[in-house]
Amino acid sequence: MSLPLQLRPFVASWYWHGSIVQVRSDGTGTASWRIYSWCGDDPTPPCDSTVGNEIIDGGHAVFLLTTVQGVTALGRVVYASYGSKIPVGYLRLTLMPKDHLSFPGLGGGPLCGPRAPLDCGA
Repeated sequence: MSLPLQLRPFVASWYWHGSIVQVRSDGTGTASWRIYSWCGDDPTPPCDSTVGNEIIDGGHAVFLLTTVQGVTALGRVVYASYGSKIPVGYLRLTLMPKDHLSFPGLGGGPLCGPRAPLDCGA
């Protein structure tokens, strides 16, 4: 099976309060998360900011998934703006029941997919 076909269950926007992960069909992906430190209080990066009423997350990462083994996708984080939460290097994502995704370093629980229960990720 080709990697894009194996990746299909991972391809989505996954979220948890203050965090979002987007996985594309070519295996590339991004993650954004709140730092919970405002740039207006301390402009030292990383920090969150606002444009109008929209919060701009201070944490960002770019990754590439290269292998799928059952419900687990393996790859590498190639860029991370806030290394202590998501370090550059090895990445392991795991699909979980009820349309959830485990992404180490993000969220207070698993990330919620588009078919997760309505109360997910609050």
